[in-house]
Amino acid sequence: MSVWDKADIIKCIGLNWRISLSMSDPDLVPLLIQRVKRMNLIACAAELIADGDLVNVQIRRYRQWQLSQTSSVASCIIPASLLHGQREILEQGEHNFNRFGGWLGKNSMTGKNLRLMEDLHVHMLASRESSSGRDTIRLEYLTLLLKQLTEPLRSLPKAEAVEKVVEFI
Repeated sequence: MSVWDKADIIKCIGLNWRISLSMSDPDLVPLLIQRVKRMNLIACAAELIADGDLVNVQIRRYRQWQLSQTSSVASCIIPASLLHGQREILEQGEHNFNRFGGWLGKNSMTGKNLRLMEDLHVHMLASRESSSGRDTIRLEYLTLLLKQLTEPLRSLPKAEAVEKVVEFI
């Protein structure tokens, strides 16, 4: 079944499904139908964006520029039309505001940490002091390093703790 067929299916949720829902609490049926329909739209939009990414690979790798319109329709226009309107709260306790800024900050910090880890890994390999992989360094060396740098600051007097940490570094 192609993505385009799924969009048509989403438009008309089956009558049998609605009837089976109505046998549960009749006060909740409109809410359940609306919620499931919205989640199906979100899933369809996610699949369309993924399909658009696959088309982008074809465009960039094989220089098939004639697929540009298909890519923009699949990855942008149709998902935006499916999910138009205000952002909805998807789980209880979630605030109704755009979280892109927070995600961007976390993604930037993750990228920075990965670059630092790669630098440390390359430095350790170049010094021939260790042939450990990145995960081993992260799990074993960095936890020990964190303990050595922070424990004196928590337990010893200020001047002595700073001296001990600087000596360790």
